[in-house]
Amino acid sequence: MNKLDLLQQIKTKQEFAKILGVKTSFLTYILYKLNPATQYLSFTIPQKSGGMRTIQSPFGNLKSIQSSLSELLLDCIDEINESKQTKKSTSKRALSHGFVRERSILTNAMMHLNQKNILNIDLKDFFDSFNFGRVRGFL
Repeated sequence: MNKLDLLQQIKTKQEFAKILGVKTSFLTYILYKLNPATQYLSFTIPQKSGGMRTIQSPFGNLKSIQSSLSELLLDCIDEINESKQTKKSTSKRALSHGFVRERSILTNAMMHLNQKNILNIDLKDFFDSFNFGRVRGFL
């Protein structure tokens, strides 16, 4: 059974923990017991347009769970893309360049070399708009 099917069949926290490869008690502790404010290292970096950008980097245990979830979701995306490929089209296409395996800011920049116009936008507080309830509801 592929990862997408497994993910779609999850009904309990125990099943979710299993597919992530962690104990249910560990997942519960991270998600419900720990204060979210203590799970991130917060620091600022300068923005090219001036001002400062706040970065919140997760600490060890939370980062580990986030990495496992990222790998799972990327596997699911790969499965979806593979099932949609036809014999006529074998190129990998994605709606976004970010958060895709084997892509980076460098591969993104390479796509735009020698272009006459490039629009670069930054969505303010994009990730802050995703709260726990929204993610839980999606999954």
